[in-house]
Amino acid sequence: MPLRIIDFDAGLAEPVRAYSSTLACALDLAHGAGESRAYAVHIAAGGEIGPHRAGFDQLFLVVQGAGWVAGADGVRQPLSALQGAYVPKGEIHAKGSAAGLVAVMLQADRFAAIEATREARSRSEYAQRMHRAVEYIDRHLDRPLELGTLAEVACFSPYHFHRLFAAWMGETLGEYVRRRRLELAAARLAAQPRTRVLDLALSVGFGSAEAFARAFKSRFGCAPSVWRRERHAVPGDGNPGPGKRNPSQAGDAGTPDTAGPYRSFGEKPMHVTLVDRPPATVACLRHVGAYGEPIARFWQDVYVPWAIANRLGPEHARYGISHDDPGITAPGQCRYDACAEVAPDFVPNGGAITTTLPGGKYAVHAFRGTVEAIGAAWSALLRDWLPASGLQLDARPCFEYYPRGAAHDPVSGEFECEICIPVAPL
Repeated sequence: MPLRIIDFDAGLAEPVRAYSSTLACALDLAHGAGESRAYAVHIAAGGEIGPHRAGFDQLFLVVQGAGWVAGADGVRQPLSALQGAYVPKGEIHAKGSAAGLVAVMLQADRFAAIEATREARSRSEYAQRMHRAVEYIDRHLDRPLELGTLAEVACFSPYHFHRLFAAWMGETLGEYVRRRRLELAAARLAAQPRTRVLDLALSVGFGSAEAFARAFKSRFGCAPSVWRRERHAVPGDGNPGPGKRNPSQAGDAGTPDTAGPYRSFGEKPMHVTLVDRPPATVACLRHVGAYGEPIARFWQDVYVPWAIANRLGPEHARYGISHDDPGITAPGQCRYDACAEVAPDFVPNGGAITTTLPGGKYAVHAFRGTVEAIGAAWSALLRDWLPASGLQLDARPCFEYYPRGAAHDPVSGEFECEICIPVAPL
């Protein structure tokens, strides 16, 4: 069929008389496969197409004027030009206009893309809510975490949140909170050798050293003091991947504003600078699983196509956020976020979530090397530099920062980034 102009003047349309409709007419524009059709719909001022059950999936797209659409509850939702309403098959609905409108209505047995988009948006909303809850937990492990408070953070009722959390995370809320408290305590035992076990227990939400010791031994198979001795017997052990730990503490005495060659890293001195970073809005794609090579594949296979689709190119800074220590957390539960810095009004899609990376004081080491070498750099920073710095880590996440234009040599595999750890006075 050659190209042609289609006229959908109201004078060519047939009045809509069904459903107690008034001042409405429709023109059958085209037929497609099966029951797919396109109509031009005119509703004059004060007219409406009365309530009825949709026989097919419908897209009602307003091209001129304004009006409203209502569901089974009768609540009228406004529609203006260049807006549309999707009505799924079987749903009771009505349409009308106070001032008059012209619309194109498409119908088909099923709009698969619309359903897929709606399901994706729904899942994205669940992911965003659960992320808020988990982020709140990780930043408040030092205090009581009530079900009602967490449900409110996630915008669910307490009754449903408890069940949804278990289904989403693969462990109950109580199990997750207990695991995270013990993992945080294990990290602090290794990184803060002078702090009493009781103080560490209280700092992660346990009420007594005895309760903490029992829970710790059940989880790690030894007493906290034994764990601390064994971890210090092998400096840097258990940190073979990128970004090591989330909230942990370490320290000794005295620190300058900038740290020069505090500790050797390989044959080169490790230079560390204290930087005040502003908060950053980031869009994140989460990997849950082992660190190391799987994360490199995640960047290439998942992040890069998503970033290209969202036009988040080299002009956008990137972040790699490791939330867990793989020497403490089971590989299957380690969390890593591949992120791009975005505008505050960025709308996430494709499984991404948005969050704010907290600002504040960070210790920063400028790294240049390969994937194989970055694990050692993290270990040197956390196990060697930090205990001698007079600082400790707080509840903000550690991350790798890849600024705009960060170098990468595809031949040698060398790349540049800044290893950033959040610090506070000891």
